[in-house]
Amino acid sequence: MINLVDGEFLFKNLDRFLIVDPRPPVKYFSGHIKGAVNVRVDKILLALRREDFKEAFDLLGKGGIDLDTEILIYDDLDGQKACSMAWILEYFGHKKIHLLNEKVESWLNRYGEKAYRPSNPNFKKFEGEIVEEIRAKWEEIYKNLNKIRLIDVRSEEEYNGKLVLHDRPGHIPKAINLPWKRFLHEGNKIFKEKMEEEIRDIKRDDVIIVYCSDGPRACVAYYALKLMGFNKVKVYDKSFSEWASLLDLPVEI
Repeated sequence: MINLVDGEFLFKNLDRFLIVDPRPPVKYFSGHIKGAVNVRVDKILLALRREDFKEAFDLLGKGGIDLDTEILIYDDLDGQKACSMAWILEYFGHKKIHLLNEKVESWLNRYGEKAYRPSNPNFKKFEGEIVEEIRAKWEEIYKNLNKIRLIDVRSEEEYNGKLVLHDRPGHIPKAINLPWKRFLHEGNKIFKEKMEEEIRDIKRDDVIIVYCSDGPRACVAYYALKLMGFNKVKVYDKSFSEWASLLDLPVEI
C-alpha cells in the first residue's frame, strides 16, 4: 500500500526520498522536481506484460531503486503513470512507497523551480518478492465470474462497445462500468476525497478486480479504492486488450 503525501510534506522532506518521475523523457526534460530520476514506467509495464521480471527488475535497479529505497512518485494530469509505478513496486514487494497527491506542475509553482538537467542515480540490484494477491489473471476471473466484483474503469463508450480499440467490442461479463475519471480530483490533487454515490453498491468484503485496456487506468482505480478502505482489490493489468484477444473467452455488449 502507498502513503499519500501532500505538497508541503514533500517540500519539508525532499532529502528523505528517491524522487521518481515515471513519465516519458520528453515530459521529464521539459521540467521536473530537482533531484528526480526518470524511470520509465511504460517500459516496465511492457516487461511485466511479457512476464519478464528480470528486465523489470533491471529497469528499476538502473533507476537507483531497491527494496530498501524510500520512494516518492509524482505525476501530472491524471496519475496513471504514478499509480502504475506504485502498483508495480507494490507487486514486486516494495513497502516504502509514497505518492504525491498533487499534480507536479502545481507543486513546482508553489514550492520550487523546474529542473531540466537529468539526475543520474547509482545502480542498485533490485530483487523483487512477488505479491500475487494484488494481481489478477484471466484464468482467475473466468473461473470466478459469479464470485468477484469486477469493475471496468474504461469509458462508457469502450464498455458498451461503441468505441472499439481491441479485437472485440464490449466488456467482460458481470463487470460494472465505473469510469476511472470519476476517481480523479477536479483540482490540483490526484484523488477525489469522497465517492459515496459511485461505490454505494460495493461491499467492503468484496473481492474486487479492476481492469481497463492495458493497466494504467486500473491502477488509478486500485489506489482510489484502497484509500477508501477496500482491502481486497486486485489489478488485471493485461486487461481487456488480452481478454478480447482470447477468442474462447466471453464478452458482452
